[in-house]
Amino acid sequence: MKKNTLMKIAILFAIIGFSLIKTGNYASAADSEENNSILCVYDPNYDWECSGWGNCINGIQKRTCNEYNNCGDSTGKPALIRACKCINPNQLFDIKLILLKKLLNINDSVDVSISFDNFGSVETAVNLTYKILNSNGDIYIGHDATKVQTQKILTKSFENLNLPEGDYTFLLITTYNKNVKDEFKQTFSVVEEKGFIEKIFEWVAGNLQLIIIIMGIIAVLSVLIFKNKAKIKLFRLYHKRKRINNTH
Repeated sequence: MKKNTLMKIAILFAIIGFSLIKTGNYASAADSEENNSILCVYDPNYDWECSGWGNCINGIQKRTCNEYNNCGDSTGKPALIRACKCINPNQLFDIKLILLKKLLNINDSVDVSISFDNFGSVETAVNLTYKILNSNGDIYIGHDATKVQTQKILTKSFENLNLPEGDYTFLLITTYNKNVKDEFKQTFSVVEEKGFIEKIFEWVAGNLQLIIIIMGIIAVLSVLIFKNKAKIKLFRLYHKRKRINNTH
């Protein structure tokens, strides 16, 4: 009786132990499956997180991207490099072009003034291209370069161009900071130089009102002087006759 009882108890403990071992194995497998699902989650969009684009250096921007689905591959990885245009905030300009004379004679020079205001913080090199154009295209092309720290006024005189009569455009092209380009235009005209007599007639025609006013003033003054002389003559004649009468 005791042996049977002990045997039953032993069998019961064996069954309970086996059950516990099996349950533990199932739990480990479930935990492992759960951990694997956390480590690698397949998403059709893929879980990439990227930083912002860095500064533009030599025409290239870079960024970093981290993969958060933990699947250990680069599927769906965004671009890490892209092309860009580099503009240095330390090099900013306000440029003005002034044509000093817009009506020229055939032998006159073309004189221009170019002012630079550098709003940046570094000295900046500027490449200049000058063009003079008419309706048929380029008449003159020249090149120059300068450096600007804060402010600068550049005066240029283009001589011996021998431009015929007509209308022209002066074009200034500035390039700085490698790829920043600006264009500035001013128009002017060339006329044939007039002779001395033509210039006199032109001056008279342009100042006709002033000439009429001056001639009117001269006429009034002449009349006043004439009247004054006549009064003086009459006054002298009167006193002369009075002296003659007193003598007799």
